[in-house]
Amino acid sequence: MRRPLKSIEDMTPVERLTCALLLALTAPSDARASEASEIADWFADGLSDAEVECCKAIARAQWKAGAS
Repeated sequence: MRRPLKSIEDMTPVERLTCALLLALTAPSDARASEASEIADWFADGLSDAEVECCKAIARAQWKAGAS
């Protein structure tokens, strides 16, 4: 059973970045991937390098598992 989606306001900064990174990985076009990457950069501002790397790892794992 899938969890209900959270609104952006209810997400933590880490959740926001992870979501944006996953959107970039699954975008239907290069243009959309670029847009999602720009949003991810904005969400990464203020996070530590370790938090950003953790988000990247989670997004990659979700992408490899076929999550969207």
